Amino acid sequence: MTTSDVLIVGYGWAGSMMAYDLVSRGLRVVVLERGSDLPNHPSCGHFHGPQGRRPQSRTQDAARETFTLRHHQGEQALPIRRMGSFLSGAGVGGGGVLWGGLSPRYSPESFRPAALFDESIGRDAELDIRDWPIDYDDLSDGYSRFENLVGVAGSDGQPVGPAPTNEGPDLFRAAAESKNLTVASLPTSEIDIAYTNPLGVSREPCEEFGTTLATPLNTVDPYSRATGQLTVITGAHVRRVEHDGRHVTGVTYFRGGAEHTATASSYVLAAWTLNNVRLLMLSNIGAAYDPATGAGTLGRSLSNHLTLGGTAFFDSRTIDSSRKTGGGWVTSDFENAGTCGRFAGGAQMHSSNLELKPKPEAVVPHGTSRWGAKWKDALREYRDSMVRINITGEVVPRRTRYLDLDTVYRDAWGDPLLRLTYDWSPNERALADAMASAASGILEATGADRLHVPHELSEQYSVAAYQNSHLAGGAVMGADPHDSVVDTDLRSWHLDNLWVVGASAFPRNAAPNPTATLVALALRASASVASVLTTESTTKEGRPE
Repeated sequence: MTTSDVLIVGYGWAGSMMAYDLVSRGLRVVVLERGSDLPNHPSCGHFHGPQGRRPQSRTQDAARETFTLRHHQGEQALPIRRMGSFLSGAGVGGGGVLWGGLSPRYSPESFRPAALFDESIGRDAELDIRDWPIDYDDLSDGYSRFENLVGVAGSDGQPVGPAPTNEGPDLFRAAAESKNLTVASLPTSEIDIAYTNPLGVSREPCEEFGTTLATPLNTVDPYSRATGQLTVITGAHVRRVEHDGRHVTGVTYFRGGAEHTATASSYVLAAWTLNNVRLLMLSNIGAAYDPATGAGTLGRSLSNHLTLGGTAFFDSRTIDSSRKTGGGWVTSDFENAGTCGRFAGGAQMHSSNLELKPKPEAVVPHGTSRWGAKWKDALREYRDSMVRINITGEVVPRRTRYLDLDTVYRDAWGDPLLRLTYDWSPNERALADAMASAASGILEATGADRLHVPHELSEQYSVAAYQNSHLAGGAVMGADPHDSVVDTDLRSWHLDNLWVVGASAFPRNAAPNPTATLVALALRASASVASVLTTESTTKEGRPE
């Protein structure tokens, strides 16, 4: 039996940042991580394999533990056999060793969507949009700490200062500004210089990429381990949070062919969004959401991002992308519905060197043969003659999108899989159409000879092609236990010594990438855990019953 002050499940960005903060306060922390360690991991942070592919050993093994998907309640859910649409990290560092380094903050308006989308909500009764119970100022200190710990580059106000860019992103900037859009430097944690953070942890660019990407393993993990206050147990598959209805009494996990129990004074679930929610459901913590009646909170308010792209091709112009950089430009004018107004939600559009890194997919002009000599010729002709942009669009919560436990399929340990009831709605299709139109106008303004801007979403949501790993919600935060799973410090309403940390707590997944907001929330939760541990009791004094 393992005993500590704090036990954390999961060691991605949320778990590692909480571990750092808690050990820095002198607390003993044990982490249970289902995957393996990364021996001799590079300080530059790039863990991609050949052609930019993510190493399979760092993602959830769908053969042992996966999710099921159905598009509506009347459909039979089927297991996701290959993690295509999204990736759940497995191993020390979690998804933090797989990400692209984009590090924007949410805008102050992002925390108050209900008023912004009031007209859309009135038109669509299925929308389940709610305001955050906290605002931007409550996370501003956490944002700053994150940026200094990971070394964010972008504007003059960022710890690393302005990020260099290449010709392609610069063409995007000029074209967007010609359309009267506001363009700003894209905050990124992939930088082209060495950086030493306030903890004294350093990282340097690697030879292959010429940059260094921040991960938990080259920012906070070395410091946490050096304190001697942190124990990381790998290969630990957590099955249950044991409790007496008021307090967590231990965590049961499977490791090395046997079942074990770990105990602590306080407990933190810091796994990926879907795995946090599933573990709460398997442990009978909270009231499961019922879409028919609207009762229950656990599994509700599922949100996400959809990913669109656009490419401008030049027949007789070379676009210089030789500079090793993660920098680029972003326009946030379409955030929070911006100038569109035809849908609830919003989008960000950016162009950076990230879009040009080696990837499994190859980009050629629309209409080119998909294989053979002509396809290869087009790859060679346009490799250095394109400008690419990326659009991150918001998939807002709906009453018909939710999570529950599957009634048929189970994992390798005999536990029910988590089931997603999830599909596209007219809202996402309107967003995709509007953003494709805007992207086409911008790319046309670059002077390109031809464009390719796909805008039609698949007939139904598909898990075949990678979108992103930004699923959020399911265990949302709130000021009232009747409509939320955790409070404003991410502390469980049901169990006094449990915190559920990560994007699972987001009431809304706004348009920007979520990592900076996730970490700012984790640091807020960490302060709450430490405060409770320094008091004489862990009662819910001052919290609604």
